[in-house]
Amino acid sequence: MLRGRPRAGSAPHKDFWKLPYGKFIAFTFPIYAENATAKLVEPGKPELSNLLRALEKKPLLVVREDGTTAEYDVGKAMPPAGKGTKPKPEELAALRQWIADGCPEKR
Repeated sequence: MLRGRPRAGSAPHKDFWKLPYGKFIAFTFPIYAENATAKLVEPGKPELSNLLRALEKKPLLVVREDGTTAEYDVGKAMPPAGKGTKPKPEELAALRQWIADGCPEKR
């Protein structure tokens, strides 16, 4: 019997930041606890982009197998404490603007 929050055996998203541009933009990862997937970025829509939501400690937006959408709170920020540096406000603003601009490949 599982107790508490379901946990993944490993990070389902692995090293998504190393993907080629086209695969990075289209990247989705499974949310097993919800039988759902989460899209990393929504070009032109920073408020719907899970990359920003995770960095800001907001629940992820997921699409369940039946097509319904929901929020899923992973309960921690990305990157986890001690596993990298927390983004600075100006870095988050630049990322938000890049997504709002449609995620152009070249700047």
